[in-house]
Amino acid sequence: MEVKKGSTVRVPVRLLDTTGAAVTGVVFGAVTGAIHKAILVTDWFLDDAVRGPGDYDLLLGAGDTDTVGFLRYSAASAGCVTFIGIVEVVANIESDTYGFTTTKVLTTGKFIALK
Repeated sequence: MEVKKGSTVRVPVRLLDTTGAAVTGVVFGAVTGAIHKAILVTDWFLDDAVRGPGDYDLLLGAGDTDTVGFLRYSAASAGCVTFIGIVEVVANIESDTYGFTTTKVLTTGKFIALK
């Protein structure tokens, strides 16, 4: 997963118990994380029943993504295997590098810019 330097992004976390079963209902305060900052209640998003049990999101702020390179993060809770994730912080995301503008002729003869 790539994130743009200085951006705020939610990164995925999957909590499993020692048998490999998904762990649901882990609330803020019952999880610890490491990304060189304290996790705030607003940084932890509960599991999403649509995506699947045990899937959570951890919010990385602009201050966390202020250095280009690989950013490792982890999350742990009692009875769970520690989840370790990694994102690559880049100066420009693909759309910054390869973004383009095209022109299209409408039936009215007017031009519009598409981006």
